[in-house]
Amino acid sequence: MPVKTFFRWSIRLALILILVIVALGFWTHHLLEKSLPQLDGSTHLPGLSSSVTVERDNLGVPTIHGKTRIDIARALGFIHAQDRFFQMDLTRRRSAGELAELFGKRAIAIDKAARRNEFRTLAKNVLLNASKEERDIVEAYTEGVNAGLLSLKSKPFEYSLLRLTPAPWKAEDCVLVAASMLITLQDDQNRYEQSLVTLHDVYGRKSLPFFASLITPDDAALDGSIASGAPIPGPDVINIRDAKPVALNSFIDDGSLMPGSNSMAVSGAHTLTGAGMVANDMHLEISVPGRWYRASFVWDNNRVTGVTLAGTPLIIAGSNGHVAWGFTNSCVDTADMVPIARSEQDDEYHGPGTSGILKMTHHEAIIQVKGSDPVKMTTDWTIWGPIIGKDYDNRPLALHWTGHMAEAFNFSLLGMEKVTTTDDAIKVAHKAGIPIQNILIADNSGKIAWTVAGKIPKRIGFDGRLTVPWVYGDRHWDGLLSSEETPVWSPTGVDYLWTANQRILGGKALQLLGDAGYARPARAAQIRDDLKNLISTKPRNVVPSDLLKIQLDDRALILVNWKNLLIDKIESMHPQKGSDLEQLADAVHSDDLRADANSTAYRLVREFRLATWNRVFTPIFAPCVDAYPEFQYRHMVSEYTLWTLVQQKPMHLLAANYLSWDDLLNQAINDVLVSLKKQHLSPKDATWGKQNTLASKHPFSAILPGFLAQYLNFPSDQMSGGDDMPRIQGQTFGASERFAVSPGHEDESIFEMPGGQSAHPLSTYYLAGHEAWVKGEPTGFLPGKTEHVLNLNAD
Repeated sequence: MPVKTFFRWSIRLALILILVIVALGFWTHHLLEKSLPQLDGSTHLPGLSSSVTVERDNLGVPTIHGKTRIDIARALGFIHAQDRFFQMDLTRRRSAGELAELFGKRAIAIDKAARRNEFRTLAKNVLLNASKEERDIVEAYTEGVNAGLLSLKSKPFEYSLLRLTPAPWKAEDCVLVAASMLITLQDDQNRYEQSLVTLHDVYGRKSLPFFASLITPDDAALDGSIASGAPIPGPDVINIRDAKPVALNSFIDDGSLMPGSNSMAVSGAHTLTGAGMVANDMHLEISVPGRWYRASFVWDNNRVTGVTLAGTPLIIAGSNGHVAWGFTNSCVDTADMVPIARSEQDDEYHGPGTSGILKMTHHEAIIQVKGSDPVKMTTDWTIWGPIIGKDYDNRPLALHWTGHMAEAFNFSLLGMEKVTTTDDAIKVAHKAGIPIQNILIADNSGKIAWTVAGKIPKRIGFDGRLTVPWVYGDRHWDGLLSSEETPVWSPTGVDYLWTANQRILGGKALQLLGDAGYARPARAAQIRDDLKNLISTKPRNVVPSDLLKIQLDDRALILVNWKNLLIDKIESMHPQKGSDLEQLADAVHSDDLRADANSTAYRLVREFRLATWNRVFTPIFAPCVDAYPEFQYRHMVSEYTLWTLVQQKPMHLLAANYLSWDDLLNQAINDVLVSLKKQHLSPKDATWGKQNTLASKHPFSAILPGFLAQYLNFPSDQMSGGDDMPRIQGQTFGASERFAVSPGHEDESIFEMPGGQSAHPLSTYYLAGHEAWVKGEPTGFLPGKTEHVLNLNAD
């Protein structure tokens, strides 16, 4: 072929290819556009008793005006489905163990772990036990979801990419959404208890007070309870000096980012309005789209505003004009491992007390897998729950968990929408069947209170911290705690309250609540002290922005001692001028210990502490990891434990890798320098933001080309905030919302949230409000000026 002809045809083919790509782009854009939610005009919604109006503001936040609460639920289901159906689908499938139907073989392991819990069967039982009011609202919501889905001009774009048709919503799916939140907040493997037992089995009971202390000198409990620090166990208890050296990369549990949430309340005696005030930032994985869906409901002289969870028909946290409330994970113990005493037959075991020999039941399940054959699985169940592992003596372990009890789930949190006092709200909290949570409550009269929302097991004969035999019948659960038995903290004249996943109370209350791995107390203590300082400087005029400042407090107070130690160690090494060590010291001196995106001191001191943590604890807990590969100690070891070891330098707890404790610290410093060199960074250029860059990705970003995925993912912002401080922030973890509100004064209150209301990338509201969250700039708690009006017409 002549050269001129070849080039001519090449140009033609290139033009055709460009036209095809452009046409495909237009077609894709058109397809995506068809699945956008309806924002204006009118549409028919079957089942309404009267027409409903949905007003959206500039952020896409809806205010739903209806005649009845059931109509509100139906309308909420409609707009949830149009804005978030794929997210709802993933959430129900996560707990039901049905993700492989969408994603194929890659999801089988996740589904197998979920199927063992049998949440779909449980969800059906929960609905059978629900009150008529709850069931009516759930069913109306479900019908609204399916109507909203069918009302779209095209199925949600995610299903077009997957070449699948979305399955209709079922009423039981609302329970499955709650179950998915449960396994986000609690460990359905109960690894914390198994880790405590492993520590006990490997090193003996005398090792627990120091390495797994339940109460420490640094605690920030509401009742002020603390304990003297436990002494370091002697070489007769644990001696690793002569043990085989352990490679650091064989086990790394750095204990850095501690997931959790914050809440605080200020009594009306100290607010500008005289009403109580609640601030709440629930720390969760920063998902795309965001975790929550904002909404305001107006019906029959009621108005409630806050965050909803797509897939459920209620406001999770917010304010109803009389009472405001917020949640943090309580770390209350809701599960126990039960050792199973086998009989002579493999599928038989000894029941409790005089119940004799019982037979295991074998629960079979079939997992449907996209593009592949179904997978069968069998789970052995006892009267206590499923077998999930074995103990140190090779006995089967059953999981006894409130998460497997239908009576621990309900929709009674709906009652928060109409309570008028803190005392009434406490009663609703105790009735609520939700994942066990700290709840802080404030009412418009100024009263504030803490209690636990959710169901707590009533243990008989043991405290639940360690695994004990149940076969004798003297150790068991006697149902669930009653409202009268559930701890409440609201002493007369209390000025402020705080929770940050720490141990809340001591004494008898702690015995009732148990321990599922409380967070280190540094964050809670910082919030407590911030509140104390606030009240002293503004005794009678606290406003919501004051609490937001505490939520955004990024001072790393836990690192103050570590900064001084690092500087001292570098000086003792006599660094040469211009050396890496001197540059490190200069960078540490360069700014204060704030987890600001531009800070070098925070990043470097933090890395020094983590390097020390790894070098100290990796060899100590190596035998525990050998015995139980999923051994975890992030919620077990306190800062007191680490700092005491570094200060007292016990040689029997120093690995043979090191000549001395000073040698260990010197190597930890070298770890920091080596890490920087691998990243081609000098100490002065190693800002926190370069490491702490937001990396929250859409579920489809892994299967789409990079230039398309970037439009689905959150922007890669360098983030302020870190560990063990009020402003918790990691690359994919942080505040899933922040609000500060006084009931009755919602128009003066504030809110911010990552992501936007819509899960559709072509929607104006896909990222609306996200930048304000990144910068810590508040938006209004109530929806703003109406920009769109959708009328949902009755039959």
